[in-house]
Amino acid sequence: MEPDVTETGRRLALGIGVALLMTVFASTTHAALFADTFERPDGPDLGPLWVQQWPEWCLAGGTARSIETDRCSLMTVSDYEHPEPAVQATVTYAGDPRLHYVALVVLYQDNEQCVFVKLQDGYEGCAPDGLYDTAYFYLGNNSQVPWGDMAAGFDDWVDLWPYFSTATVALAVVGDTVSLAVDRDLDGDFLGPNDSLYARGGLPLDDLGLGIGVGGYDGACVDDFYAMPEPATATLLVLGTVGWAVARRKR
Repeated sequence: MEPDVTETGRRLALGIGVALLMTVFASTTHAALFADTFERPDGPDLGPLWVQQWPEWCLAGGTARSIETDRCSLMTVSDYEHPEPAVQATVTYAGDPRLHYVALVVLYQDNEQCVFVKLQDGYEGCAPDGLYDTAYFYLGNNSQVPWGDMAAGFDDWVDLWPYFSTATVALAVVGDTVSLAVDRDLDGDFLGPNDSLYARGGLPLDDLGLGIGVGGYDGACVDDFYAMPEPATATLLVLGTVGWAVARRKR
């Protein structure tokens, strides 16, 4: 069967749009609607910028850390809402190999109604090795609830090869599609040869909220969290360009 060129072009455009936005954003963080570098004294509280929705997070070494035990943790940004959010953060695998994940959270309404995209070490049939190797797309705090466009339901995951211990990751929503970008080189360019783009559509927007945040399991480490304004405009520009190219290819 020949590939669906229109669908391929749509997903490519969405991914490139997110990547271009994040690349521009990485060099202009002053444009962020929200920014937290976590450069504060160590302590058990992240302060008024964050709300602990599922305990618990602390400040350690200028980073945000989730509790080092077999518990899910989730925090959201205080007083921040956006219908098409775009966020990015630097994630680092700290400690010994173990079943472990860190997640970006958008469209948060509550712990069961949000988009929760996690980077994990260790999945079925593969022992943890100290590297993030798999990305999962969930609704809810690690709830494994599927949404309509996920081909394999809650088992809809992607292999993150080449695997990594630290990267800048970005998540953005445009319409009913969420896109994940991974910058393994930490150079602010999400379109490099070692970088990756993934997208899932069909989000049930009527059941979701507007908040943003971070999830983690067993010692997640997050730094330099930013939220940027209006991802849709730039993405639509890219959509138009790639859509035109796809249309020409089909003729």
